[in-house]
Amino acid sequence: MVVDLIKQTEKNIKKIKPNKTDDIRNSGFSITSFSKKMKKNIDEISFFLNKRMYNHKIVSNKTKK
Repeated sequence: MVVDLIKQTEKNIKKIKPNKTDDIRNSGFSITSFSKKMKKNIDEISFFLNKRMYNHKIVSNKTKK
């Protein structure tokens, strides 16, 4: 994940070619970000964890106690 974040951030920096900090501020998007593929993987993991673990009946009952 970290490698993906670094690579995508490097691509984003090359895309806008900033000369000053305002170039980054005014880019219109987050310079530091994951790739689309990694974002999809993160969404799938989050969905799985929410459905099968965080909201699982047994886990919910234990956290309510």
